[in-house]
Amino acid sequence: MKNDEIARITHEVDRAIRSNMGQEIPGWDRLEATLKSTWRSKVAAIKGPDGITPMMRHESWVKDMVAAGWKKDATVDHDKKTHPAICPYADLSDQVHLLDGVFIALVSTCAEISRDS
Repeated sequence: MKNDEIARITHEVDRAIRSNMGQEIPGWDRLEATLKSTWRSKVAAIKGPDGITPMMRHESWVKDMVAAGWKKDATVDHDKKTHPAICPYADLSDQVHLLDGVFIALVSTCAEISRDS
């Protein structure tokens, strides 16, 4: 499976989970190009030989979001580019820690399926 396919799958799973948490996240086809690129790069990092921890994933995500003009705020707003998770990993809820772990597990599983095909 290519990184783009894995990025799309993991984004849509993340979106479904966040929808249950009351967050509105655009689907892959409506996601801005810089965020798609970020997803692809995170997939590549997880598939890489060194691996990546949930904390490393979050720290990298925060860096990418800030570089793209996003700021910390109480709500996710794609027009205003605000997100409550733009903070240190330790400040995140257990739910968000779980989401990071799910993302890594999904990428690893998709990569493993690709190798076995």
